[in-house]
Amino acid sequence: AIGYFYARMSWQGEQAYYTSARTAHEAKMGGVLSLWQLQIRLLFLVVVPVLAYVMLTNPAWSDVQTSVGMAMNEIEVHGVREQMRVPLVLADVLPPGVRGIMAAMMLAAFISTHNTYLHSWGSILIQDIVLPMAQSSGWHPSRVAHLRMLRCGVVGVALFAFGFSAFVYNPQQPVILYMALTGSLFVGWAGAVIIGGLYWARGTCAAAWVSAATGVVITTTSALAAQMNASFRETGVACWGLADGLGPDSARRLAQWLADHAPNGQQTWGLAMSACTLAYVGVSLLGRQRANLDWLLHRGSFELEGEVEHGRAPTRWGRVLAFTPEFTRRDRIIFIVTVVYILGWFLFVVGGSIWAIWWRADDPVTSDAWLSFWHVRTWVLVVVAAGVTVWLTIGGIGNLRTLLRQLETQARDDSDDGLIDAGNSARNLVHDDDGGSHAAS
Repeated sequence: AIGYFYARMSWQGEQAYYTSARTAHEAKMGGVLSLWQLQIRLLFLVVVPVLAYVMLTNPAWSDVQTSVGMAMNEIEVHGVREQMRVPLVLADVLPPGVRGIMAAMMLAAFISTHNTYLHSWGSILIQDIVLPMAQSSGWHPSRVAHLRMLRCGVVGVALFAFGFSAFVYNPQQPVILYMALTGSLFVGWAGAVIIGGLYWARGTCAAAWVSAATGVVITTTSALAAQMNASFRETGVACWGLADGLGPDSARRLAQWLADHAPNGQQTWGLAMSACTLAYVGVSLLGRQRANLDWLLHRGSFELEGEVEHGRAPTRWGRVLAFTPEFTRRDRIIFIVTVVYILGWFLFVVGGSIWAIWWRADDPVTSDAWLSFWHVRTWVLVVVAAGVTVWLTIGGIGNLRTLLRQLETQARDDSDDGLIDAGNSARNLVHDDDGGSHAAS
């Protein structure tokens, strides 16, 4: 839960979805609608594992169990073998046509994910790291050089992904732990930088760099320890031979201690979040600058024309739900229904847990009762997912038409290269603690 809050909207693979909304309010409503889109994925994530478990444990599906067992025996790497169980079940039970559709969907998801990530990570490498450093040194690339740098960034990310997958990745950890470990290389510090930069006037650029360096060091160290432990289990060589000078017994004890105490991916993420937050706050407090958040967030006198939609002032209950004058009646209905749906399931889980623990302590819930609950829960997911699919499809088509009409008439600023104009002192105003002010660097 802490990680979800901390890393909210920080993953750069999805940055285009977060920043492409016409206004900040539409971006907020897009986040609300994404919670309903999650119900479609949740149906797949709930139903498919349950079906696979039944087929692998019920004697009525012995043919499937035999076929999957034979296929798994041919996979030598233990980490891969255990994580191929469900895909092998699907490959065995799905009819040819449906199997082809599933393969096409996975291939489309593979291509979509990679082209998005290549552009996202390549652009952030150039826009947020290379170009700011170039500006600080006095070099301002031309538009042609800028585009070439962006293209080289995309190619560089692709080469890194290939090299890491081919020569570094060792599939011994469960995928979810591996994703948490590698993801914390960025989200371990990105949350501190985003929250501190957008909501705290004392946040500084130096604090962001120190926080980023802290997260990278922690995550890289943990990743190397994980690879070292995997090598020790496979070959028996302690610490890649780096600790041989301690003697064979001491080296093996050290390797075993690392294997027993090294943090997994989730623990590394938590450690990185804590350390990066402390680093960001500590370094920021050492400075005396205060950023102009109104300019940064386009508020007050810096409000951009067309960016804010003014409507009816929110009521007292509306303010409790964080409504703003931009919320239309339809927005309020969608928001309230979303809150009621999610909060309702949360209260159901809490109430059901209390009922099962306290009132049914002497008469535990039977397997048949659990089966009945999940039967109803699954059908609720099916109905909700079907309705959401139709709803989002119709709304998406309408929004796409509006987008195309706006693109035909909207004026474009060719000078906007995504960088802050450091020469505009009125907009980049930063205040010192002693009351003075100066342009931000």
